[in-house]
Amino acid sequence: MTELVRQRNTNDCLFACAAMALGMTYDEAEARAGAAFMNLLQSQGCNNAMENALLGALGLKVNVDYCMRTFNNHWTSVGFVKNMLWGRRAIVTVRSRNNRDGSHAVYWDGSKLFDPCTQDVYPSWDEVEPVEAVIFNERP
Repeated sequence: MTELVRQRNTNDCLFACAAMALGMTYDEAEARAGAAFMNLLQSQGCNNAMENALLGALGLKVNVDYCMRTFNNHWTSVGFVKNMLWGRRAIVTVRSRNNRDGSHAVYWDGSKLFDPCTQDVYPSWDEVEPVEAVIFNERP
């Protein structure tokens, strides 16, 4: 069962989601990532390069433990993406509800949405419009 992990600053929503995906507390994930990485994350925020670095710092390998997908409304629909993610764990990038023109990460455990934000949160999967997703591969 997934436990909600709240972000601790404005730049660590993806980090909180990664902790939830790994079944860790914020402090456990922080210890694994290391102080230098956490300082970099807090000072620079998150982009695609930082996202890959974060998942690597937590011991995950791209195309082994997870894959990344970007969605474009010109070639797919929100409904299709949600159906594809149903039953699969994913960190989903969405539009921020608190930072105009910003992005935000929420965690989808396959059946329930977890928003690590401490301000205005996404209350349900129905309101999410995925832009990008880190989709976790299940291991046998």
